Amino acid sequence: MDALLSKFVFYVGGDICVKLGLELEKLGDKEITDQELAEKLGEDINTTRKNLYKLLDYNLVTYRRTRDKKNGWIIFYFKANFEGYEGILVERNQKQIENWKTLLEYEKSNMWYSCDAGCTRVTFDKATEMDFRCPQCESLLNFRDNNQRINDLLGKIQMAEKENDEIRVLRKKVVKKKPKSKSSKATEKAIADNSID
Repeated sequence: MDALLSKFVFYVGGDICVKLGLELEKLGDKEITDQELAEKLGEDINTTRKNLYKLLDYNLVTYRRTRDKKNGWIIFYFKANFEGYEGILVERNQKQIENWKTLLEYEKSNMWYSCDAGCTRVTFDKATEMDFRCPQCESLLNFRDNNQRINDLLGKIQMAEKENDEIRVLRKKVVKKKPKSKSSKATEKAIADNSID
């Protein structure tokens, strides 16, 4: 599992999902039951299923279900589906970027006030409604500079945009040209031979 995929799988469900992803990746196109996965990882079946469903929510695994002929129980077989995860990651980053941009505009367009204890942080309009008194400790609400918050949001936006750019470049490199089949090479040779005459 490459570093980018590992990071994304960790985002989806933490260490257990990374373990599941690595185990599924080892199997390639082979399928495995949730019970077998749980045993291989030394996890209980419910934890394994819960995390498989997390991966399923992002289309990182696929499954097939069958009915056991002996007892009638439904058996689920899972396998990795890491193709195209980059697009999902770009989309998730883009949503986060939009959220941060909205928050950034809100931070920039307001003056902020809080008490010295840090119980509350409110806009100027809310502070005037509260007579510049903290509702929890009743101390005075003072103006607070929010440049650090603004810079933090700008940094997050830039990092996510840079990551998206890197993913797009990576995706372009991964796309390979299809090799010509033997029959098309033979056809090209026949056409070339005929054109000589």
